[in-house]
Amino acid sequence: MTDKPKKILLVEDEPDVFKVVALRLMEAGYGVVLARNGQEGLDRVFEECPDLIVTDVLMPVMDGFTFYKNLKKNSKTASIPVLVLTARGHMEDSFRVMGADDFLAKPFEHEILIAKIEALFAQSMVMQEMNKKVLLAGSDKQILEKMAAQLERAGCLTEMAKNGSEIIAKVVQFSPDVLIMEIPLYGMAADEVVKILRQMDQFDQRPILIYNFFRAEDLGEITVRQRTALIEDTKQACIEAGTTYDIGWFNEFTFLELIQDFLMEKSSEKEESPRDKV
Repeated sequence: MTDKPKKILLVEDEPDVFKVVALRLMEAGYGVVLARNGQEGLDRVFEECPDLIVTDVLMPVMDGFTFYKNLKKNSKTASIPVLVLTARGHMEDSFRVMGADDFLAKPFEHEILIAKIEALFAQSMVMQEMNKKVLLAGSDKQILEKMAAQLERAGCLTEMAKNGSEIIAKVVQFSPDVLIMEIPLYGMAADEVVKILRQMDQFDQRPILIYNFFRAEDLGEITVRQRTALIEDTKQACIEAGTTYDIGWFNEFTFLELIQDFLMEKSSEKEESPRDKV
C-alpha cells in the first residue's frame, strides 16, 4: 500500500497563479485543495485538514494576515505549517514576527516553491519528535510567551516561572525535561538554582539552558556595560554549577533552531557534540 500523498491548501485569488501553482503541486505528487480568499481558506482548513498551507497576502473578503491570525488562535489549526507568498518586504517582516514558517516573494520559480514545501515537510517530521515538557523562567513575560508559542507549536508542553523559588517548585510539580532560564535571575542567584537542581535526582542530568535579554531603556541607573558584565559573571558561575548550554541573547528567529537538539526524543542518547557543553 502506497503512502497517502500530502495535502496542501492553496489560498490565492489570482486565477493565473492559482491554476499554474496548483498544477505544479499536483505534478510534484501533492494533493491540492483550493481557496480563493482567507475566509474560504478557513472553511477548507476545517473541511480538508491539510498538511501544509500556501497563502497569498492581498486577497478579497479576508486577507492573508487575518487568515493567518485565525489559524494560529485555533488549537486545531495552529500547528499547520504555513508558507506565505508575498510581494513586499515589509509584509514578510510582519509575518515573521507572527511566526510564519517560510516565505516566497512573487514572482517566483516553481522549483523554489516545491523545494521550500519539501523543506517544511522535512522540518515538520523533526518537530513531531519534539514532545518534551519545558520549564521557562525569566522576568519578561512577553519573551516567555514567545518561547512558549514556538515550543507548543513544536509539540512541547510548557510552564513558566519568574524566579528561583518558583523554578524549584515547578521542577517538583511539573517535572520538566528541559529548563530554559534567564540570567541573571531575580531573587535567588541563577547558579544557586543550578546547584540545587543538580542535587535533585529528577534533574541531575536534564538540560539546563540559559539565555539573556534586556532592553537598554529599562535598565535605570545600571549601564549597558554593567549589565553585560553581570551577565558574563553569572554565565561563568552557572557553567561551573552545571549548566548545559548557553543560548546567548534571546532571538525569536533563531531560538528554536538553537535548542532543538535538546527537544528530540533521543537527544540524551546521542554522542557528545559541541552543543553538549557550554
